[in-house]
Amino acid sequence: MMLASCSEINTDYQYLFPEEYNKVLYIRDNGTVKLELPDLASFPEYTYSFEVIKAGSNPDLDAEARITVLSKEELAETYGADYQLLPEDTYSISTAPLQFSAEDMSKTVDVVFRTAAIKALLEQAKSTLCVPVELTSENSTVNSTKNSLLIEISAVTTPRLRFSGDDQVLVFESTGASSQTVEIGAELLGVTTNAWNFNSKISVSTDQSFVEAFAELYGFNKEDIIMADNVVLSPSDAVFNFISGKSESSEKIKVTVSAKDMTPGKIYIIPLQFTECSMDGFIASDEVQYVAGIIPDPQKISLSADMLSSPHSETLYGEGDLAKLVDNNKATHWSSDYNGMLGVSPLGHYFDVDLTSAGNNFHTFRLGYTLRNDWNPTAPYTINIYGSTDGQEYFLITTLTHEENNLPNSDNADFESSIYFSLKRFNHIRFAVTRTYRINNDVPTEVNLLEDVWGFFNLAEFRLWAK
Repeated sequence: MMLASCSEINTDYQYLFPEEYNKVLYIRDNGTVKLELPDLASFPEYTYSFEVIKAGSNPDLDAEARITVLSKEELAETYGADYQLLPEDTYSISTAPLQFSAEDMSKTVDVVFRTAAIKALLEQAKSTLCVPVELTSENSTVNSTKNSLLIEISAVTTPRLRFSGDDQVLVFESTGASSQTVEIGAELLGVTTNAWNFNSKISVSTDQSFVEAFAELYGFNKEDIIMADNVVLSPSDAVFNFISGKSESSEKIKVTVSAKDMTPGKIYIIPLQFTECSMDGFIASDEVQYVAGIIPDPQKISLSADMLSSPHSETLYGEGDLAKLVDNNKATHWSSDYNGMLGVSPLGHYFDVDLTSAGNNFHTFRLGYTLRNDWNPTAPYTINIYGSTDGQEYFLITTLTHEENNLPNSDNADFESSIYFSLKRFNHIRFAVTRTYRINNDVPTEVNLLEDVWGFFNLAEFRLWAK
């Protein structure tokens, strides 16, 4: 019997595939695409591009393909009666054959839309305006699941600039020369793909009307808000640059705020606005982003049992009395259910604190707690802190973890958090635990309360400062 190694066999593996799979063509972004077209007098046309890809077991072969636009009848048969063909005089697309050489792995097809004419049609259209295209070939296989593209026109609007992130807060520990920096980005809306290289400048507004606007937006007292002075933008020209093909600015602008001369409890705001744009016709003047700086001074809240509630209190063995959290006695404790009676909660186990008897517009808090000391504690290892203004709809303020915040795990250990600030006001706090730690039969054990029906936690005391 003769044996031969693999290296001695000269096999061209492309011949293992049927010939029709040697070269396969398809549209990369096949399916449906919804386009927002720009309404700009200086740019009456907008180009959308898509790619035809050559693949297969031997894509080095030459290939030829053609893009065709479906007829009205074909459109209705393929996509239903809710679509309307764009008139041929409102766009152009090349239907000439796409010639792929051995080196060509893709070809780009451009569809040029005449935006003013399409905008007029949209105002009267009763169905979705579209351009339905199909890929065909006489000498290559076309992937039948990726051979079509329906280009829907959803709107013709004026491109507009906006800041890409939320308003931001810098929390300082004390008055002094310390400073903090945040990065601000920008993005272009109102067009599916940015087709231009341009730039836009921002500046810090000195308009005092933003004090009242900020107070109304976030529920602050107007008297507590001050326009910040110690602000530096970097780069100094504060210019966002945009590159064709990308809707987000190519870099961010740094905003550095100093705590020098800040008064604790006051909120120092920096309103940022777009002031210049190299593209005529873009809308940006109404956009504003706030950066705020504060030295918080939360006050100790006198907690009582009637301010606490929980759907997860232990009920079989008398360990679910929430009053034990605020009795100033480290020898007692409260526990969430450990009997597997409640199932798994998507928030973990939690208790709520109703602060409405102490005030209505809280933005700052610090919390503390003590682990139980009469038996091995089941310590929180991940805590999500939520806020609410009605006790029904909650939003996440921050997450504390053992690794990042040094949450304790030993008997009778005390913990006190940093001070946290929320632009959104709250008058309810939710203390939700999703991961715990305990010594179980001399074995250190972590439990995920989002998955384990037997998971629970317990505390001896709970404390809260807020303002």
